[in-house]
Amino acid sequence: MSFSSALQANGQLTVNWIGEYIQGVYKYLLGFSVIVAIVMVMIGGLQYLMAAGTGNVGSGKEKITNAVVGLVLLFGVYVILYAVEGGRLVAFPPLTLQEIPPAPAETEDDSVNGTLATSFGNATSPNVQGRGATKVPTDLVDAVKAAGDAVAKQGYSLSIASSFRSVADQVALIERNCQNPPGSATCNPKPGHPQTCILQDNNPARCPHTTGHALDVWGFQGGSQCVSQDVCLQDKDACRANPCQAAVIAAMRAQGFCNSSSEPWHFEKPKMSSNCS
Repeated sequence: MSFSSALQANGQLTVNWIGEYIQGVYKYLLGFSVIVAIVMVMIGGLQYLMAAGTGNVGSGKEKITNAVVGLVLLFGVYVILYAVEGGRLVAFPPLTLQEIPPAPAETEDDSVNGTLATSFGNATSPNVQGRGATKVPTDLVDAVKAAGDAVAKQGYSLSIASSFRSVADQVALIERNCQNPPGSATCNPKPGHPQTCILQDNNPARCPHTTGHALDVWGFQGGSQCVSQDVCLQDKDACRANPCQAAVIAAMRAQGFCNSSSEPWHFEKPKMSSNCS
């Protein structure tokens, strides 16, 4: 038994291995059953011929009849199931899995001076998705949706990877990325780890995401992220030159957000980080 290749397009993985496996098993069982039925007909026929002179032909007839009835039932069940619901009971549509992009690594300033958001809303819309879209400061929801509508005119959509972050989440991020403890003056990143806001004085107003007024926004097209974070980290100019991410940056800036020079996906409103423009 061989399986078809999995297909990946527009951020979706399509496979039909389960359906093909069930169909293959059915075909093998059907073929085996046909062979058994033919053998039983042959045996019944021999019994019928050998008993013809004695008048004891019942056993042979019974074997032949049972074999034919079994074949009729095997094929009849499939025909009945196919006739019901327009064939949907015997059709095995492929399984489609939506790709979930990995969460981007966080790189931040050591400290900022921000204003804490006091209420949050859901900015999710046909043009705005992502786990961060469900917790956007209320005063920024309309601006984010407007930016989503703007990029939609160019065939793109927004995905908010990160928005408000609790102090506990920020502390966990610091402990993962920084050699210095939370509340210190600097992060001093661990080898191979990104710069992370250290939460100076353990004050949530000192980190962009714990204020709630910072959003990490990526451009999507056809269900896939337009440019990977690896590309953006290696070559920020190439990241900004990507038409999709460039459209996101322009749309967000048009709504009053500034964009971090070190993180083409990081936006703030109002401005908190010194490198946000």
